[in-house]
Amino acid sequence: MSTSSLVSINIVTFNAKPYIQKALASIKAQTYPHIEVNILDNNSHDGTPDIIENVSKKLGLPITSYPLHENTGFAKGHNILIKKSRGKFILLLNQDAWLAPDYVVNALELFAKDGKIGVIQPIRMV
Repeated sequence: MSTSSLVSINIVTFNAKPYIQKALASIKAQTYPHIEVNILDNNSHDGTPDIIENVSKKLGLPITSYPLHENTGFAKGHNILIKKSRGKFILLLNQDAWLAPDYVVNALELFAKDGKIGVIQPIRMV
C-alpha cells in the first residue's frame, strides 16, 4: 500500500439532518490526508443537501454530491457511488456513524499487513 493511496469515503443519505454534520466532521478530522468524499442523497425532504453544502464550506471539506429525485435505497445508492469513486480503497459510511480520527490510517495498516484482506469492518463503535 502506498502512503498516498486515495481513499473514497461514500455516504448515502436520506433525511440525515440530525446526523450528517457529525459524520462529516469525523471525516475532516482524519489523520490520513488522501481522502475524497462522495455523497448521494436519496431525495431527502429535511434540508440534508443544504446542510451538506454548508458543512462542506464551514469545514473546508470538499464533497462531491449526487442529489437524486427518488429514493434508490441504500445498496443501489452505494453501487452508484462505488462506480464514481476514484479511490484505491472505498469506505461505505452510514450517515449516522462517525469515525475515530485514526480510523482510515488503522484500516490501511490492516490492508498493508496482508494482501489477502479485501474487506474490513470495525468491531467497536466510538
